Amino acid sequence: MTSRNERVWRKAKIFELLTYGMSQRQIASGLQCSVGTVNVVVKSLKREAFEEHKKYIVNDLAFELKKIRAGIEENQRFAKQIMLDSKKDDRTRMMAVSLSNETYKIAAELSDATASIDISAASKEITSIKNDLDKLELKEEEKKENGIDV
Repeated sequence: MTSRNERVWRKAKIFELLTYGMSQRQIASGLQCSVGTVNVVVKSLKREAFEEHKKYIVNDLAFELKKIRAGIEENQRFAKQIMLDSKKDDRTRMMAVSLSNETYKIAAELSDATASIDISAASKEITSIKNDLDKLELKEEEKKENGIDV
């Protein structure tokens, strides 16, 4: 039985070696552990990454877009105030017109970019990927049970 510190170190090391393009067999050989151990760690890393991305897409992305839109609207209100303020000089009012035009362009670009982002569709896609990973995991387990090296 390995200690928690050893497992944490092994997990970090396996991830590092994967980023260098090493195969699971090479990693197992280098760390002097079984390919099965490396495989279990890799599955764990994939699940963690999946959960992190799912959380971001479902929870954080929509909120970030809302904050961006609110900032754009605030800039547009501010620019409009300056444009309508007769006490401001012409140069300042023209700069406000320019600011307003830029924020409208940004708002349009954001709308175009987010129109193709459907949060519920992204969430469904993530669920589909998870199901595919689960099926792959079952196939790998069946291969192991049948004595086929994975």
